[in-house]
Amino acid sequence: MYNQAGQPTLQNDPRGPDYDLHYSYDGVDRLTGIQPNQIGSPRLAPTVMGGACR
Repeated sequence: MYNQAGQPTLQNDPRGPDYDLHYSYDGVDRLTGIQPNQIGSPRLAPTVMGGACR
């Protein structure tokens, strides 16, 4: 999978394999105030959910 910049998404998210499958992750959490299973980096849209790019 690739993020919106065309870079391969990391598959070693320290939060666990569930995040690896669903989110691009650049090593820093920038989104707060939501449920843990919804956390992703706001500038990398969820890769399978089809979320809007910010």
